[in-house]
Amino acid sequence: MKKSLRVLAALLLMMILLCSTASAAGVSEACLNERQENYLRVQARVSAANAKVRALVLHAQLTPYDDVDWLHEQVELINAPVIEYGASLGFEVRCTYRWYWIDGRWVAVDPLKVINVLP
Repeated sequence: MKKSLRVLAALLLMMILLCSTASAAGVSEACLNERQENYLRVQARVSAANAKVRALVLHAQLTPYDDVDWLHEQVELINAPVIEYGASLGFEVRCTYRWYWIDGRWVAVDPLKVINVLP
């Protein structure tokens, strides 16, 4: 019994020592540089889209007529291509709602934000 336990313990020790090596092959430098460049491209488009959305919100706030539906349509037309572009490069771009006082009521408008940033 003791001999079989020793053999089992030796076998377990040997398996632990031999099988515990992890692959340290990480992401290459070129891949990181490309991902960083893609992130900067996506972030530039997100910033441009958010600037357009802010301009539309300001326009909607300054006009005397009710243009909330028009505002939502325009924001969707601006945001959809940017979300698709981010997804094509492997980034998740989401809308983060902000509330604005437009035409006598609170309106949720959705500027963009990149979710999965660089490691």
